[in-house]
Amino acid sequence: MKKINKTIAIAFCQVLFVVFYMDAQTASDALRYSNLQGGGTARAIGIGGSIGALGGDFSTVSTNPAGLAVFRKGEVQISPNYFGVHAKSRLTSQFANNIEQSERGGAFRLSNIGLVITTKPKNRDWTMFNFAFGSNNLNQFKTEQYYEGRSKGTITDKFVEQANNGIFDPFYSKLAVDALAIYQPKMSTTYINDFVQIRDELVNKNQVINTSGSINDLSFAIAGNYKEKLMVGMTLGLPILRYKEEKIYNEINDGLNTPFNRLAFRENFGTSGAGINLKLGFIYKASKLLRIGAAVHTPTLYGLEDKYSNTLTYNYDEASGSVETTKESPGGSYNYQMTTPWRALGSVGLVFGKSGFVSAELEYVDYSSANFDLEINDKNYERTVNNDILSNYKGAVNLKVGAEYAFDVFRIRAGYALFGNPYTNSSSTFGNAQYSLGAGLRGNHVYLDLAYRFGTTNDSFLPYTTDNQIQQLVERRFSSGNLVATLGFKF
Repeated sequence: MKKINKTIAIAFCQVLFVVFYMDAQTASDALRYSNLQGGGTARAIGIGGSIGALGGDFSTVSTNPAGLAVFRKGEVQISPNYFGVHAKSRLTSQFANNIEQSERGGAFRLSNIGLVITTKPKNRDWTMFNFAFGSNNLNQFKTEQYYEGRSKGTITDKFVEQANNGIFDPFYSKLAVDALAIYQPKMSTTYINDFVQIRDELVNKNQVINTSGSINDLSFAIAGNYKEKLMVGMTLGLPILRYKEEKIYNEINDGLNTPFNRLAFRENFGTSGAGINLKLGFIYKASKLLRIGAAVHTPTLYGLEDKYSNTLTYNYDEASGSVETTKESPGGSYNYQMTTPWRALGSVGLVFGKSGFVSAELEYVDYSSANFDLEINDKNYERTVNNDILSNYKGAVNLKVGAEYAFDVFRIRAGYALFGNPYTNSSSTFGNAQYSLGAGLRGNHVYLDLAYRFGTTNDSFLPYTTDNQIQQLVERRFSSGNLVATLGFKF
Protein backbone atom coordinates (compact mmCIF):
# COMPACT_ATOMS: atom_id res chain seq x y z
CA MET A 1 0.00 0.00 0.00
CA LYS A 2 1.26 3.44 -0.82
CA LYS A 3 1.92 5.60 2.21
CA ILE A 4 0.69 9.17 2.05
CA ASN A 5 1.81 12.03 4.25
CA LYS A 6 -1.48 13.40 5.63
CA THR A 7 -0.01 16.68 6.94
CA ILE A 8 0.22 18.82 3.82
CA ALA A 9 0.62 22.61 3.74
CA ILE A 10 -1.54 24.23 1.03
CA ALA A 11 0.00 27.08 -0.94
CA PHE A 12 -0.70 28.59 -4.32
CA CYS A 13 2.19 28.54 -6.75
CA GLN A 14 3.21 31.25 -9.14
CA VAL A 15 3.40 30.17 -12.74
CA LEU A 16 5.52 31.21 -15.69
CA PHE A 17 4.60 32.02 -19.25
CA VAL A 18 3.13 29.06 -21.22
CA VAL A 19 2.70 26.92 -18.09
CA PHE A 20 -0.63 25.14 -18.11
CA TYR A 21 -2.00 26.39 -14.78
CA MET A 22 -5.41 27.98 -14.98
CA ASP A 23 -5.65 29.66 -11.58
CA ALA A 24 -3.44 32.50 -12.79
CA GLN A 25 -3.47 34.95 -15.66
CA THR A 26 -0.90 34.54 -18.45
CA ALA A 27 0.46 36.53 -21.35
CA SER A 28 -1.37 34.20 -23.74
CA ASP A 29 -4.68 35.28 -22.15
CA ALA A 30 -3.89 38.92 -22.92
CA LEU A 31 -3.12 38.05 -26.55
CA ARG A 32 -6.27 35.94 -26.91
CA TYR A 33 -8.53 38.80 -25.83
CA SER A 34 -6.61 41.53 -27.73
CA ASN A 35 -6.27 39.75 -31.09
CA LEU A 36 -9.62 40.56 -32.73
CA GLN A 37 -10.47 38.80 -36.00
CA GLY A 38 -13.48 40.93 -36.92
CA GLY A 39 -17.06 40.08 -37.72
CA GLY A 40 -20.38 41.86 -38.05
CA THR A 41 -22.54 41.88 -41.15
CA ALA A 42 -22.22 39.59 -44.16
CA ARG A 43 -21.40 42.58 -46.34
CA ALA A 44 -18.42 43.58 -44.19
CA ILE A 45 -17.18 39.99 -43.90
CA GLY A 46 -17.55 39.49 -47.66
CA ILE A 47 -15.09 42.31 -48.38
CA GLY A 48 -12.57 41.14 -45.79
CA GLY A 49 -13.61 43.70 -43.17
CA SER A 50 -12.27 46.65 -45.21
CA ILE A 51 -15.36 48.78 -44.59
CA GLY A 52 -13.78 51.71 -42.71
CA ALA A 53 -13.68 54.33 -45.49
CA LEU A 54 -17.01 53.35 -47.05
CA GLY A 55 -19.57 53.36 -44.27
CA GLY A 56 -23.25 52.65 -44.73
CA ASP A 57 -22.91 49.36 -42.84
CA PHE A 58 -23.60 48.64 -39.18
CA SER A 59 -20.22 46.91 -38.77
CA THR A 60 -18.54 50.32 -38.93
CA VAL A 61 -19.68 51.20 -35.40
CA SER A 62 -17.03 48.69 -34.23
CA THR A 63 -14.32 49.90 -36.64
CA ASN A 64 -14.83 53.48 -37.89
CA PRO A 65 -18.06 54.93 -36.43
CA ALA A 66 -18.02 57.80 -38.95
CA GLY A 67 -19.46 55.28 -41.40
CA LEU A 68 -22.76 55.56 -39.54
CA ALA A 69 -23.20 59.04 -41.03
CA VAL A 70 -23.49 57.56 -44.55
CA PHE A 71 -26.94 56.09 -43.82
CA ARG A 72 -29.89 57.88 -45.46
CA LYS A 73 -32.61 55.60 -44.06
CA GLY A 74 -33.08 53.82 -40.79
CA GLU A 75 -32.27 50.12 -40.72
CA VAL A 76 -32.74 47.07 -38.56
CA GLN A 77 -30.74 43.94 -39.27
CA ILE A 78 -29.75 40.55 -37.93
CA SER A 79 -26.90 38.25 -38.97
CA PRO A 80 -26.90 34.61 -37.86
CA ASN A 81 -23.82 32.59 -38.72
CA TYR A 82 -22.34 29.11 -38.52
CA PHE A 83 -18.72 28.85 -37.42
CA GLY A 84 -16.97 25.58 -38.29
CA VAL A 85 -13.47 24.57 -37.18
CA HIS A 86 -11.03 21.84 -38.15
CA ALA A 87 -7.98 21.20 -35.95
CA LYS A 88 -5.03 18.93 -36.73
CA SER A 89 -2.74 18.18 -33.79
CA ARG A 90 0.42 16.14 -33.38
CA LEU A 91 2.47 15.30 -30.30
CA THR A 92 6.06 15.82 -31.37
CA SER A 93 8.68 13.40 -30.09
CA GLN A 94 12.17 12.48 -31.26
CA PHE A 95 11.55 8.96 -29.98
CA ALA A 96 8.27 8.10 -31.74
CA ASN A 97 6.59 8.79 -35.08
CA ASN A 98 3.31 10.12 -33.71
CA ILE A 99 0.48 10.58 -36.20
CA GLU A 100 -1.34 13.87 -36.71
CA GLN A 101 -4.90 13.66 -35.37
CA SER A 102 -7.89 15.47 -36.88
CA GLU A 103 -10.95 16.86 -35.10
CA ARG A 104 -13.91 18.92 -36.35
CA GLY A 105 -16.57 20.99 -34.64
CA GLY A 106 -18.88 23.93 -35.11
CA ALA A 107 -21.42 26.21 -33.51
CA PHE A 108 -24.19 28.62 -34.45
CA ARG A 109 -23.68 32.21 -33.32
CA LEU A 110 -25.16 35.65 -33.83
CA SER A 111 -22.65 37.67 -35.82
CA ASN A 112 -24.56 40.94 -35.73
CA ILE A 113 -27.77 42.61 -34.66
CA GLY A 114 -28.32 46.32 -35.01
CA LEU A 115 -30.64 49.30 -35.27
CA VAL A 116 -29.87 52.55 -37.09
CA ILE A 117 -31.99 55.69 -36.64
CA THR A 118 -31.46 58.56 -39.07
CA THR A 119 -32.36 62.24 -38.58
CA LYS A 120 -31.93 65.41 -40.61
CA PRO A 121 -30.87 68.38 -38.46
CA LYS A 122 -32.27 71.86 -39.01
CA ASN A 123 -28.73 73.12 -39.54
CA ARG A 124 -28.24 72.79 -43.31
CA ASP A 125 -24.50 72.27 -42.97
CA TRP A 126 -25.16 68.97 -41.19
CA THR A 127 -27.12 66.86 -43.65
CA MET A 128 -27.50 63.78 -41.44
CA PHE A 129 -27.28 63.05 -37.74
CA ASN A 130 -27.61 59.35 -36.99
CA PHE A 131 -27.72 57.00 -34.02
CA ALA A 132 -27.11 53.28 -33.73
CA PHE A 133 -27.42 50.55 -31.13
CA GLY A 134 -26.53 46.88 -31.43
CA SER A 135 -23.80 44.27 -31.29
CA ASN A 136 -21.05 42.95 -33.57
CA ASN A 137 -19.13 39.75 -32.97
CA LEU A 138 -15.39 40.50 -32.82
CA ASN A 139 -13.93 37.06 -32.07
CA GLN A 140 -14.94 33.43 -31.66
CA PHE A 141 -13.07 30.90 -29.53
CA LYS A 142 -14.66 27.67 -30.75
CA THR A 143 -12.21 24.77 -31.22
CA GLU A 144 -12.25 21.00 -30.80
CA GLN A 145 -8.82 19.36 -30.59
CA TYR A 146 -7.37 15.91 -29.98
CA TYR A 147 -3.90 14.44 -30.06
CA GLU A 148 -2.39 11.13 -29.04
CA GLY A 149 1.04 9.58 -29.15
CA ARG A 150 3.99 8.21 -27.23
CA SER A 151 6.82 10.18 -25.65
CA LYS A 152 9.10 10.07 -22.67
CA GLY A 153 7.85 11.61 -19.45
CA THR A 154 4.58 11.77 -17.53
CA ILE A 155 2.48 14.55 -16.09
CA THR A 156 3.09 13.10 -12.62
CA ASP A 157 6.73 14.24 -13.00
CA LYS A 158 5.37 17.78 -12.74
CA PHE A 159 3.43 16.98 -9.60
CA VAL A 160 6.48 15.32 -8.04
CA GLU A 161 8.60 18.34 -8.88
CA GLN A 162 6.14 20.71 -7.22
CA ALA A 163 5.76 18.60 -4.09
CA ASN A 164 9.50 18.21 -3.60
CA ASN A 165 9.86 21.98 -3.93
CA GLY A 166 7.34 22.44 -1.12
CA ILE A 167 4.53 23.57 -3.43
CA PHE A 168 1.20 21.89 -2.62
CA ASP A 169 -1.30 23.48 -4.93
CA PRO A 170 -4.82 22.12 -4.30
CA PHE A 171 -5.46 22.12 -8.07
CA TYR A 172 -2.33 20.16 -9.00
CA SER A 173 0.29 18.64 -6.67
CA LYS A 174 -1.99 18.26 -3.64
CA LEU A 175 -4.64 16.75 -5.90
CA ALA A 176 -2.02 14.24 -7.10
CA VAL A 177 -1.11 13.35 -3.52
CA ASP A 178 -4.75 12.82 -2.55
CA ALA A 179 -5.40 10.67 -5.65
CA LEU A 180 -2.27 8.54 -4.87
CA ALA A 181 -0.62 9.52 -8.16
CA ILE A 182 2.50 10.59 -6.21
CA TYR A 183 3.57 9.39 -2.80
CA GLN A 184 6.38 9.14 -0.23
CA PRO A 185 7.89 5.67 0.25
CA LYS A 186 8.44 4.40 3.78
CA MET A 187 11.27 6.13 5.61
CA SER A 188 11.48 8.84 2.95
CA THR A 189 10.54 12.51 2.83
CA THR A 190 10.83 12.66 -0.97
CA TYR A 191 7.86 12.26 -3.28
CA ILE A 192 8.08 9.86 -6.21
CA ASN A 193 5.72 8.37 -8.82
CA ASP A 194 5.22 4.95 -10.39
CA PHE A 195 7.55 5.79 -13.29
CA VAL A 196 10.82 5.95 -11.30
CA GLN A 197 12.17 2.69 -12.78
CA ILE A 198 11.03 3.34 -16.37
CA ARG A 199 12.11 6.92 -17.05
CA ASP A 200 13.48 6.03 -20.49
CA GLU A 201 10.30 4.27 -21.63
CA LEU A 202 7.72 5.85 -23.92
CA VAL A 203 4.38 6.62 -22.27
CA ASN A 204 1.10 6.45 -24.21
CA LYS A 205 -0.83 9.72 -23.75
CA ASN A 206 -3.66 11.68 -25.33
CA GLN A 207 -5.68 14.81 -24.65
CA VAL A 208 -9.04 16.28 -25.65
CA ILE A 209 -9.29 20.08 -25.63
CA ASN A 210 -12.56 21.90 -26.30
CA THR A 211 -12.89 25.68 -26.20
CA SER A 212 -15.88 27.94 -26.76
CA GLY A 213 -16.94 31.54 -26.27
CA SER A 214 -16.80 34.88 -28.01
CA ILE A 215 -16.31 38.64 -27.72
CA ASN A 216 -19.42 40.59 -28.70
CA ASP A 217 -19.14 44.36 -28.95
CA LEU A 218 -22.30 45.99 -27.57
CA SER A 219 -22.24 49.46 -29.14
CA PHE A 220 -23.92 52.84 -28.75
CA ALA A 221 -22.90 55.11 -31.63
CA ILE A 222 -23.56 58.60 -32.92
CA ALA A 223 -22.35 60.21 -36.17
CA GLY A 224 -22.83 63.36 -38.25
CA ASN A 225 -22.44 64.22 -41.95
CA TYR A 226 -21.02 67.70 -42.56
CA LYS A 227 -21.76 69.13 -46.03
CA GLU A 228 -21.45 65.66 -47.61
CA LYS A 229 -17.68 66.02 -47.31
CA LEU A 230 -16.72 65.16 -43.75
CA MET A 231 -18.29 62.48 -41.58
CA VAL A 232 -17.42 62.09 -37.92
CA GLY A 233 -18.56 59.49 -35.44
CA MET A 234 -18.13 58.12 -31.95
CA THR A 235 -18.97 54.75 -30.39
CA LEU A 236 -19.19 53.75 -26.78
CA GLY A 237 -18.27 50.08 -26.80
CA LEU A 238 -19.19 47.60 -24.07
CA PRO A 239 -17.59 44.31 -25.17
CA ILE A 240 -18.93 41.19 -23.47
CA LEU A 241 -16.36 38.40 -23.12
CA ARG A 242 -17.01 34.70 -22.56
CA TYR A 243 -14.36 31.98 -22.75
CA LYS A 244 -14.59 28.33 -21.68
CA GLU A 245 -11.96 25.63 -21.87
CA GLU A 246 -12.27 21.94 -21.02
CA LYS A 247 -9.26 19.62 -21.10
CA ILE A 248 -9.04 15.88 -20.44
CA TYR A 249 -5.48 14.57 -20.35
CA ASN A 250 -4.98 10.76 -20.27
CA GLU A 251 -2.03 8.44 -19.79
CA ILE A 252 -2.36 4.67 -20.37
CA ASN A 253 -0.09 1.76 -19.57
CA ASP A 254 0.27 -0.33 -22.72
CA GLY A 255 2.85 -2.86 -21.50
CA LEU A 256 5.15 -0.89 -19.22
CA ASN A 257 6.59 -2.70 -16.19
CA THR A 258 5.05 -0.47 -13.52
CA PRO A 259 2.06 -0.61 -11.12
CA PHE A 260 0.49 2.31 -12.99
CA ASN A 261 -2.53 1.47 -15.19
CA ARG A 262 -4.12 4.73 -16.26
CA LEU A 263 -4.53 8.40 -15.35
CA ALA A 264 -7.15 11.01 -16.30
CA PHE A 265 -6.64 14.68 -15.44
CA ARG A 266 -9.61 16.95 -16.20
CA GLU A 267 -9.30 20.74 -16.16
CA ASN A 268 -12.28 23.10 -16.35
CA PHE A 269 -11.70 26.80 -16.81
CA GLY A 270 -13.87 29.78 -17.69
CA THR A 271 -13.48 33.53 -18.00
CA SER A 272 -16.35 35.98 -18.18
CA GLY A 273 -16.77 39.71 -17.89
CA ALA A 274 -17.34 42.97 -19.69
CA GLY A 275 -15.32 46.00 -20.70
CA ILE A 276 -15.60 49.57 -21.87
CA ASN A 277 -13.88 51.53 -24.63
CA LEU A 278 -14.34 54.52 -26.93
CA LYS A 279 -13.95 54.63 -30.70
CA LEU A 280 -13.55 57.86 -32.67
CA GLY A 281 -13.38 58.17 -36.44
CA PHE A 282 -13.82 60.30 -39.54
CA ILE A 283 -14.34 59.83 -43.28
CA TYR A 284 -13.41 62.50 -45.80
CA LYS A 285 -14.83 62.51 -49.33
CA ALA A 286 -11.89 63.86 -51.29
CA SER A 287 -13.82 63.44 -54.57
CA LYS A 288 -16.63 61.41 -56.03
CA LEU A 289 -14.10 58.63 -56.50
CA LEU A 290 -11.93 58.79 -53.37
CA ARG A 291 -12.82 58.39 -49.70
CA ILE A 292 -10.31 58.46 -46.86
CA GLY A 293 -11.03 57.22 -43.35
CA ALA A 294 -9.24 56.98 -40.01
CA ALA A 295 -10.19 55.84 -36.53
CA VAL A 296 -8.68 55.30 -33.12
CA HIS A 297 -9.87 52.89 -30.43
CA THR A 298 -8.98 53.48 -26.80
CA PRO A 299 -7.82 50.48 -24.77
CA THR A 300 -10.61 48.28 -23.48
CA LEU A 301 -10.72 48.08 -19.70
CA TYR A 302 -12.11 44.67 -18.76
CA GLY A 303 -13.42 43.51 -15.43
CA LEU A 304 -13.05 39.72 -15.54
CA GLU A 305 -13.65 36.68 -13.38
CA ASP A 306 -11.92 33.33 -13.76
CA LYS A 307 -13.53 30.14 -12.45
CA TYR A 308 -11.70 26.82 -12.43
CA SER A 309 -11.68 23.31 -11.01
CA ASN A 310 -9.73 20.10 -11.65
CA THR A 311 -10.34 16.38 -11.21
CA LEU A 312 -7.72 13.62 -11.14
CA THR A 313 -8.38 9.88 -11.47
CA TYR A 314 -5.50 7.45 -10.88
CA ASN A 315 -5.58 3.67 -11.28
CA TYR A 316 -2.74 1.34 -10.22
CA ASP A 317 -2.11 -2.28 -9.16
CA GLU A 318 -1.12 -3.47 -5.71
CA ALA A 319 -0.97 -6.90 -4.07
CA SER A 320 -4.70 -7.00 -3.37
CA GLY A 321 -5.69 -5.95 -6.89
CA SER A 322 -6.43 -2.83 -8.88
CA VAL A 323 -7.04 0.44 -7.01
CA GLU A 324 -8.67 3.54 -8.52
CA THR A 325 -8.94 6.89 -6.76
CA THR A 326 -10.73 10.03 -7.99
CA LYS A 327 -10.25 13.36 -6.27
CA GLU A 328 -11.70 16.78 -7.05
CA SER A 329 -10.14 20.13 -6.32
CA PRO A 330 -12.11 22.91 -4.66
CA GLY A 331 -13.84 25.35 -6.97
CA GLY A 332 -11.68 28.41 -7.47
CA SER A 333 -12.48 31.92 -8.63
CA TYR A 334 -10.50 35.11 -9.13
CA ASN A 335 -11.50 38.67 -10.05
CA TYR A 336 -9.14 41.04 -11.82
CA GLN A 337 -8.83 43.73 -14.49
CA MET A 338 -7.15 43.60 -17.88
CA THR A 339 -6.42 46.39 -20.37
CA THR A 340 -6.07 45.72 -24.10
CA PRO A 341 -3.91 47.84 -26.48
CA TRP A 342 -4.80 51.01 -28.34
CA ARG A 343 -5.79 50.47 -31.98
CA ALA A 344 -5.24 52.85 -34.90
CA LEU A 345 -6.91 52.37 -38.29
CA GLY A 346 -6.45 54.03 -41.66
CA SER A 347 -8.57 53.23 -44.71
CA VAL A 348 -9.18 54.24 -48.28
CA GLY A 349 -12.02 53.51 -50.70
CA LEU A 350 -12.54 54.04 -54.42
CA VAL A 351 -16.25 54.28 -55.27
CA PHE A 352 -17.21 53.80 -58.92
CA GLY A 353 -20.66 55.36 -58.88
CA LYS A 354 -23.33 52.67 -58.66
CA SER A 355 -21.08 50.01 -60.15
CA GLY A 356 -19.20 49.13 -56.97
CA PHE A 357 -16.00 49.89 -55.08
CA VAL A 358 -12.60 48.69 -53.94
CA SER A 359 -11.31 49.34 -50.44
CA ALA A 360 -8.33 48.78 -48.19
CA GLU A 361 -7.64 49.19 -44.49
CA LEU A 362 -4.54 49.09 -42.27
CA GLU A 363 -4.76 48.55 -38.53
CA TYR A 364 -1.90 48.91 -36.04
CA VAL A 365 -2.01 47.18 -32.65
CA ASP A 366 0.83 47.11 -30.12
CA TYR A 367 0.14 43.82 -28.35
CA SER A 368 3.00 44.41 -25.91
CA SER A 369 1.01 47.23 -24.27
CA ALA A 370 -1.70 44.93 -22.87
CA ASN A 371 -1.50 44.50 -19.11
CA PHE A 372 -3.15 42.97 -16.05
CA ASP A 373 -4.18 44.68 -12.84
CA LEU A 374 -4.39 42.03 -10.13
CA GLU A 375 -5.29 42.06 -6.46
CA ILE A 376 -2.94 43.75 -4.00
CA ASN A 377 -1.57 40.42 -2.72
CA ASP A 378 -0.59 39.35 -6.25
CA LYS A 379 1.45 42.36 -7.35
CA ASN A 380 4.66 40.32 -7.71
CA TYR A 381 2.93 37.96 -10.12
CA GLU A 382 1.32 40.93 -11.86
CA ARG A 383 4.78 42.34 -12.62
CA THR A 384 5.94 38.92 -13.84
CA VAL A 385 3.10 38.40 -16.30
CA ASN A 386 3.16 42.02 -17.55
CA ASN A 387 6.88 41.65 -18.20
CA ASP A 388 6.10 38.45 -20.10
CA ILE A 389 3.67 40.39 -22.29
CA LEU A 390 6.24 43.13 -22.88
CA SER A 391 9.04 40.73 -23.80
CA ASN A 392 7.06 38.18 -25.84
CA TYR A 393 4.79 40.43 -27.94
CA LYS A 394 5.24 43.36 -30.27
CA GLY A 395 3.30 45.76 -32.46
CA ALA A 396 1.67 44.33 -35.59
CA VAL A 397 -0.09 45.60 -38.70
CA ASN A 398 -3.27 43.99 -40.02
CA LEU A 399 -4.14 44.46 -43.69
CA LYS A 400 -7.63 44.11 -45.17
CA VAL A 401 -8.69 44.59 -48.80
CA GLY A 402 -11.99 44.01 -50.56
CA ALA A 403 -14.20 44.83 -53.51
CA GLU A 404 -17.87 44.87 -54.48
CA TYR A 405 -19.40 44.78 -57.94
CA ALA A 406 -23.02 45.88 -58.35
CA PHE A 407 -25.41 45.24 -61.23
CA ASP A 408 -29.08 46.06 -60.81
CA VAL A 409 -30.10 44.67 -57.39
CA PHE A 410 -27.31 42.08 -57.28
CA ARG A 411 -23.96 42.37 -55.48
CA ILE A 412 -20.90 40.15 -55.57
CA ARG A 413 -17.98 40.63 -53.17
CA ALA A 414 -14.51 39.33 -52.35
CA GLY A 415 -12.02 40.11 -49.61
CA TYR A 416 -8.68 39.23 -48.09
CA ALA A 417 -7.26 39.88 -44.62
CA LEU A 418 -3.69 39.35 -43.47
CA PHE A 419 -2.97 39.60 -39.75
CA GLY A 420 0.38 40.70 -38.38
CA ASN A 421 2.57 38.37 -36.32
CA PRO A 422 2.50 39.54 -32.67
CA TYR A 423 5.45 37.42 -31.43
CA THR A 424 8.86 38.96 -30.82
CA ASN A 425 10.68 35.62 -31.24
CA SER A 426 9.45 35.21 -34.82
CA SER A 427 11.07 36.75 -37.88
CA SER A 428 7.82 36.55 -39.83
CA THR A 429 6.00 39.85 -40.33
CA PHE A 430 2.57 38.32 -40.89
CA GLY A 431 0.68 35.39 -39.41
CA ASN A 432 -2.68 33.96 -40.40
CA ALA A 433 -4.73 34.98 -43.41
CA GLN A 434 -8.45 35.01 -44.20
CA TYR A 435 -10.23 34.77 -47.56
CA SER A 436 -13.86 35.74 -48.13
CA LEU A 437 -16.55 35.73 -50.78
CA GLY A 438 -20.01 37.27 -50.65
CA ALA A 439 -23.18 38.04 -52.56
CA GLY A 440 -26.30 40.08 -51.94
CA LEU A 441 -29.68 41.30 -53.10
CA ARG A 442 -30.50 44.95 -52.41
CA GLY A 443 -34.03 46.30 -52.65
CA ASN A 444 -35.53 49.62 -51.62
CA HIS A 445 -36.83 48.28 -48.32
CA VAL A 446 -35.30 44.80 -47.81
CA TYR A 447 -31.87 43.30 -48.42
CA LEU A 448 -30.20 39.93 -47.98
CA ASP A 449 -26.44 39.38 -47.91
CA LEU A 450 -24.44 36.17 -47.69
CA ALA A 451 -20.72 35.69 -47.02
CA TYR A 452 -18.26 32.89 -46.44
CA ARG A 453 -14.88 33.42 -44.80
CA PHE A 454 -12.07 30.87 -44.60
CA GLY A 455 -8.95 31.19 -42.47
CA THR A 456 -5.94 29.21 -41.29
CA THR A 457 -3.46 29.51 -38.44
CA ASN A 458 -0.72 27.42 -36.85
CA ASP A 459 0.59 27.30 -33.31
CA SER A 460 1.96 24.97 -30.64
CA PHE A 461 1.53 24.49 -26.91
CA LEU A 462 2.88 22.55 -23.94
CA PRO A 463 0.36 20.32 -22.09
CA TYR A 464 2.63 20.55 -19.05
CA THR A 465 6.20 21.55 -18.25
CA THR A 466 8.94 20.23 -16.01
CA ASP A 467 12.40 21.52 -15.15
CA ASN A 468 14.30 18.27 -15.57
CA GLN A 469 12.36 16.22 -18.15
CA ILE A 470 11.90 16.43 -21.90
CA GLN A 471 9.15 18.96 -22.60
CA GLN A 472 6.04 17.81 -24.40
CA LEU A 473 5.18 19.88 -27.47
CA VAL A 474 1.97 19.66 -29.46
CA GLU A 475 1.88 21.29 -32.90
CA ARG A 476 -1.51 22.42 -34.14
CA ARG A 477 -2.98 23.56 -37.46
CA PHE A 478 -6.38 25.25 -37.45
CA SER A 479 -8.71 26.04 -40.31
CA SER A 480 -12.06 27.75 -39.88
CA GLY A 481 -15.06 28.55 -42.03
CA ASN A 482 -17.62 31.19 -41.22
CA LEU A 483 -20.96 31.28 -43.10
CA VAL A 484 -22.95 34.46 -42.41
CA ALA A 485 -26.32 35.75 -43.61
CA THR A 486 -27.62 39.27 -42.97
CA LEU A 487 -31.29 40.13 -43.32
CA GLY A 488 -32.04 43.86 -43.19
CA PHE A 489 -35.04 46.14 -43.39
CA LYS A 490 -34.98 49.85 -44.27
CA PHE A 491 -37.48 52.35 -42.92
